[in-house]
Amino acid sequence: MKRNSTMLLALMAVLVLVWGCSNNDDSGPADPSGPGMPTGYGTVSGLVKDTFGAPLAGVAVAVGGVAATTDAEGAFTATDVPAGERTVDLRLAGYAANFRPAAVTDGGVIHLPRILLMAVETVVINGAAGGVAATGDGRAWVEFPAGAFVTGDGDPYTGDVTVELCAAHPEHDGFTGVFPGPYEGVQADGEAVPIQSFGFMDVKIFGSGRTPLALADGATADLSLDVGTAKVDDPPATIPMWYFDEDTGRWLEDGEATLNGTVYVGTVSHFTSWNYDRIASGANLCWVEGYVRDTAGQPVAGVAVRAVAVGRGFGGGAVTDSTGAFLVRGLRGAATEVWGTLGILMSESEMTILLDCPTIVDLTVDLFVPAFEIDLAWDGTGRQVHANFYIPFPWDDGEIPDHDWWWLGPINSGYLGTAPYAELQPQQPGAGNVDIIYGLQFTPGVSEYWVSPMVFSGVVDDMIDQHATVEFFIAGNHWEFDVADVPDAGSAAADSWWHVFNVETDPDGSSTMVPVMEFKAPRSTDGVFPEGGIDL
Repeated sequence: MKRNSTMLLALMAVLVLVWGCSNNDDSGPADPSGPGMPTGYGTVSGLVKDTFGAPLAGVAVAVGGVAATTDAEGAFTATDVPAGERTVDLRLAGYAANFRPAAVTDGGVIHLPRILLMAVETVVINGAAGGVAATGDGRAWVEFPAGAFVTGDGDPYTGDVTVELCAAHPEHDGFTGVFPGPYEGVQADGEAVPIQSFGFMDVKIFGSGRTPLALADGATADLSLDVGTAKVDDPPATIPMWYFDEDTGRWLEDGEATLNGTVYVGTVSHFTSWNYDRIASGANLCWVEGYVRDTAGQPVAGVAVRAVAVGRGFGGGAVTDSTGAFLVRGLRGAATEVWGTLGILMSESEMTILLDCPTIVDLTVDLFVPAFEIDLAWDGTGRQVHANFYIPFPWDDGEIPDHDWWWLGPINSGYLGTAPYAELQPQQPGAGNVDIIYGLQFTPGVSEYWVSPMVFSGVVDDMIDQHATVEFFIAGNHWEFDVADVPDAGSAAADSWWHVFNVETDPDGSSTMVPVMEFKAPRSTDGVFPEGGIDL
């Protein structure tokens, strides 16, 4: 874990966003080769939300034979994942499954904090008669012929058929968050190619008792997607169809769809996620080249760099080499966002319009390293304890009214904007039971660090029984606090919180740590105390 030896003065937040990237999945001019994939074990963690931004609890996560489940904040951690190119499989009843590529390295941490799951819509048709199942917005539908269904044993099925389906289009907010797998497909001849999505559909079919069904041998269904006109540039008359192979984590070419007005219609013989993609090559393929450097201007190796064409259903990824160099593909003429991630840290994003391709665009991305870090750890044998950080809130940004302080807790995982310059990542991967706060700068005033049992309920004995400890790192200094050292802990009220220390920060940015080490009544909630966190 990197720590700066001096306080950084940049007034911006540590950003934590999404997308694990495979190791240099691009090829092109002067393609730098990234670090090799050693044997061993790494950690994959993430945050899962629905398309409205609400955390999803109970999501079943599987990666490299390791299982995990998201908690109430949508967070998960999978440790001891075998190193290599892995696919993170995420499933929750009522939602379409999602998949994320992750290049796991020995001892490395890959954090995917903004994965989105899309809720499915349910339509019931008669199995004997067939019928049409459509999404509520009318932009995607599937038409089944009569007598097309069979059970897993191959027996004909003529009862009610429950169709679960959903669809997404590139112009929708969060498209990249719900898009399963990489923007790369395998053609029928076995060649891997970059693909640009015009939209995708996910369809599953069930009989009574939610028994999985399939199409009978020789039966097909028509899959239609209205791609509209807002973000589709020169749509081809026919476009390849690709289905997502959940075993390999790849999009595989299978047939094609024909354009009728603004609707692509393809014929399929089985159901999974189906994608309408054209191959990104030749005149419409572009490249972004650059370097990743830390805030001291030094190159950073092993950074996963991602480029996404905004609203165009395309992205690419690569890993920086020993000089910090990367080469990642994009689309000609597209507004493209580029950023880099290393563990749970992320650079600021760069926006560029890729013109005069195949000219290579030179970008430099600064990777932020936190100036301070606060670690809360516990032994994990009972109920959890949680960090609570109260920082001054002297500004009014026009969206959030002026308050005395801002509260940071586990529900605040994710990007908090350019203020308040701190980020909480609960249960930091690879460190067991621990809540960690990172930041680049304290807000002037007094910041308070508290520990609570089970967030806001429970008994003080939880913190003592769990042997809670806190470490604080800043400007080359390191302090350790142990709940066992709090005076008169045994006489504290049952609903007390542990007030560990304060940080007093002058207007010039200099900070002083002041130990408190007392059990007190829970901190007042008269400030900004967001329900479910906030994304600015």
